[in-house]
Amino acid sequence: MMLRAGQRPENGVKAKRSDVVHELKIARGQLDGILQMIAKDRYCVDISNQIIGTRVLP
Repeated sequence: MMLRAGQRPENGVKAKRSDVVHELKIARGQLDGILQMIAKDRYCVDISNQIIGTRVLP
């Protein structure tokens, strides 16, 4: 079970470390991609779409 920021585990259930690490690696990859897009002066709508996608990570 994956917990979102601000959520507390129910019934003592904790998020598995491997799940948390996996989600963080996905987020890091998306952020690295956004930084590359900014560095390459990509179209701002494309960058905005990537940022929106990053914010809705599970």
